[in-house]
Amino acid sequence: MWYAGRDGHHRRIHLATSTDGVTWQRHGVVVDTGVSGAPDAYAADCPAVTPTADGGLLMVYGACTARCLAAAHSTDGRTWRPLGTILHRGGADAPDARYAFYPALVPDRGTGPAAGCCWTPGISSPACSPSGPVRWR
Repeated sequence: MWYAGRDGHHRRIHLATSTDGVTWQRHGVVVDTGVSGAPDAYAADCPAVTPTADGGLLMVYGACTARCLAAAHSTDGRTWRPLGTILHRGGADAPDARYAFYPALVPDRGTGPAAGCCWTPGISSPACSPSGPVRWR
């Protein structure tokens, strides 16, 4: 399970595992904040994870400095390679002008395991991709 944890200053994405769903072992930070000036320099949180066609994992998460969604790829769930921003918040008059957070990845059975949608519940319309984290519309 991936979740956001805060140390009093910044939010980062952590990993915990369980063999029974009741008792969990914490493994610490797996997605840290980005470097100064990065979209996630202040915080990385709200992770959503789905399997990818290459056998890895795609994580979409809130990049809190830019208030947008960023993505990362992993082959083991512990080490993540940043893919950068995939969905910026909307323009001044858009319903998601303030931020784009809380992604939800919904597998698309017709186009492969990494396809899905990201949206801010109650605020924005879904942005869906049939081909993974690069071609969001």
